[in-house]
Amino acid sequence: MKTTETSRGDARPKKLRTQVRSKRMKAEHAKYDAFTTVLCRKRDEFGQGFQVMLANKINTYPSYISEVVNGKRAGSEHLRRAIASALGESYEKMIAWGTWILEGKNPDEFTWAPEESEAENIRRKLDELQAGYNKLEEKLNEILATRKKK
Repeated sequence: MKTTETSRGDARPKKLRTQVRSKRMKAEHAKYDAFTTVLCRKRDEFGQGFQVMLANKINTYPSYISEVVNGKRAGSEHLRRAIASALGESYEKMIAWGTWILEGKNPDEFTWAPEESEAENIRRKLDELQAGYNKLEEKLNEILATRKKK
């Protein structure tokens, strides 16, 4: 089999590179399908104005949200994470729930128990945000104190 080196220095056979890319794409499509399954369910629960509400929360166009919800556009993972956050859900939970539904299981029986590592990650991010907030509050108090002295 002929090998050609790519600009990234990948000397694997072209067929093998395509297979690896294809597996990554299939995994990404599976995530997208699972995500949009839950997104459509949320839309049906929310009713009219769902896409406008989401667009306002994540600062994008309602037409773009509509295209993602209706499967015309995949949207980036960053966008999907922002949508999940705007809905008060974790991206991982939405993927797991969508996979559950696509497997033909009852959506109402789905339970979510995040892995310990995810819970730790959330706690760490929360601590970082709290530390940043505390620093901003201290800085604000310093500024206000100097203004009062003047």
